[in-house]
Amino acid sequence: MKLYKDCPIEKVHLKFLKKILHVRFNTPTSFVYGELGRFPLCITVHFNMLKYWHKIVTNKKSVIVRKCYDKLYDDVNIGKANWASCIRDILQNLGLNHYWLSQCNGQTDIFLHECNTRLHDQYIQKWLGDVSNVKKNRLYVNIKSVF
Repeated sequence: MKLYKDCPIEKVHLKFLKKILHVRFNTPTSFVYGELGRFPLCITVHFNMLKYWHKIVTNKKSVIVRKCYDKLYDDVNIGKANWASCIRDILQNLGLNHYWLSQCNGQTDIFLHECNTRLHDQYIQKWLGDVSNVKKNRLYVNIKSVF
């Protein structure tokens, strides 16, 4: 997902992490996250969005919230971008589009665990690719091969 670098709070977070490690600000981001075993804040944001979406589509008690969501869902179906379209895009990027298509009907048991696992696994795969593609710091690649 391209959102890891676009989030403004992520820039502040990354600056803080680099300051903790006493490294230059041009040190590759993947090295910083890997060294500290941290994930971008956007992963937590995406997981919380998915958790809230799951609560909306599975909760039958809140009629007003559900009606608002249904309006957003209808807008997504006609091509408008909104919060629900972000949820759809996150689920598609995770390979979990079937949850969007079914709106989590009857699939609530493992949804949150599967989303959390996929978000973290995708980032670790991205991290491995980033670390192996850095040409100027081959020593780090040989020392640090596991997130």
